[in-house]
Amino acid sequence: MISIMLDVIRFDEKAVASYEETTLGNLMKLIQSYALLTSPLKDSQPIFNPQSRTEIPPIHMRDLRKLDNVFSTSNEASITLRQQTILVNADPIRAIIMRDTCLVFLPDGADSLISLLKQSFKEYIMDNQPIAYEFGALEAILQTLCKFIGSDCEKLLPKAKIAVDRMARDELPISDLEGFRILKNAMHELNTQAPL
Repeated sequence: MISIMLDVIRFDEKAVASYEETTLGNLMKLIQSYALLTSPLKDSQPIFNPQSRTEIPPIHMRDLRKLDNVFSTSNEASITLRQQTILVNADPIRAIIMRDTCLVFLPDGADSLISLLKQSFKEYIMDNQPIAYEFGALEAILQTLCKFIGSDCEKLLPKAKIAVDRMARDELPISDLEGFRILKNAMHELNTQAPL
């Protein structure tokens, strides 16, 4: 079986970023080692939380495959909780958050995204010491997503506003309806990128 190498950026507990190449198999082993350190149960058993009456399932390889563009068939945004792991799948960010580290899968052409991530991690990890690392990393990722999607919205909104105003005044010719449909689809795509 051929292992596909993945490019990831690792953010440690001090918000220091480092570039790594790894495989899904190595990521699975790393996550399972974190789970074994904190749970006396075998890694294939869910953990039951009596206070909330919920079970936290262990991580499976299919969970990691959903984060990889090669295996993923949909880009539906999601935040998934597994034992000792939070999985964030919200294009363009796909990340694995653990107790003291966060691994972000690098999309192609992600230079501006990486600088936003570094800035957000510094703000939420270094400047907010009382907050647990996992929640600081999740906040940093969500803030980066908001900035990234927000900048795309700022570019698209003026065009959409002009088209809607023209349509409201019956000044939008039939020939421009195709452009209006393209704007609608672009706005729908931005809407689907936000995790629920």
